[in-house]
Amino acid sequence: MKQTLRSNKDFWAGLVFAGTGAVAMFIARTYPFGTTLRMGPGYFPRVLGGILILFGIYVMVRGLRRYEQIKGNWSIRALIVLPLSMVAFGV
Repeated sequence: MKQTLRSNKDFWAGLVFAGTGAVAMFIARTYPFGTTLRMGPGYFPRVLGGILILFGIYVMVRGLRRYEQIKGNWSIRALIVLPLSMVAFGV
């Protein structure tokens, strides 16, 4: 079986985790960090972003070592209804 990154579900999940952590750290880069005893507004997003990046790297490496293919088809209805329901909840 030929291993491709396109259908490796653990690789893509790790990439999403690492990307979310990177965006969180990027957004919080100008917030004051503070100390452990006196946390600033940037403490939690930076620490959580770092943990997400580390976890994402771990999942990506695990996905490259243990190949598990994405199975099934995309549901068009789910791709339309789920984002619309989140927007409706936000409104």
